[in-house]
Amino acid sequence: TKAQALFDACFQILNPPDAPRLKIQELENELILTLDNPVGSNNFNEEYLEEDKINIVLEGVDRFYRFEGYQIYQMSDESAGVADISDPIKARLVAQCDLKNFNKDANGDDLLNSPIDRLVNFEYDESLGFASPVEKVDGANEGIKHSFLIQEDEFAQGDKALVNHKEYYFIAIAYAHNE
Repeated sequence: TKAQALFDACFQILNPPDAPRLKIQELENELILTLDNPVGSNNFNEEYLEEDKINIVLEGVDRFYRFEGYQIYQMSDESAGVADISDPIKARLVAQCDLKNFNKDANGDDLLNSPIDRLVNFEYDESLGFASPVEKVDGANEGIKHSFLIQEDEFAQGDKALVNHKEYYFIAIAYAHNE
């Protein structure tokens, strides 16, 4: 079924939400990071919506991924990239925010005891021969923010205070959710 769905979709897989534009304002021993999604981004106005025709093939099941939140990582140096965000030697999560929302029941009403805050992907593990759950986000479900005050260097040894005129590296990502 999945092979046929891939063929039917001309082997095009989902595009994730575009990363937000990250701007940095330097202040005395602190940084203010701001996020926005420019016109032309698939997440402009945080309205990312992508239908999954490959993995979700059951009728009556929500096939759409919707924007859910942002994560900001401090990177160890200029050579570290998005592929390194799960490596604690190269990347450290410094900020996270997500929509204040809840899973829905069959009528589309919020299930107040079921916030959308923890996102788990199932990733294929060669050694096990099947997909296993991997937590990707442990959110706060407190709402989206667009500015973040950074006062500590997550890679510093000892005193973590930011140092003026030192280069720091950050990556911001947007992520989406589908139950």
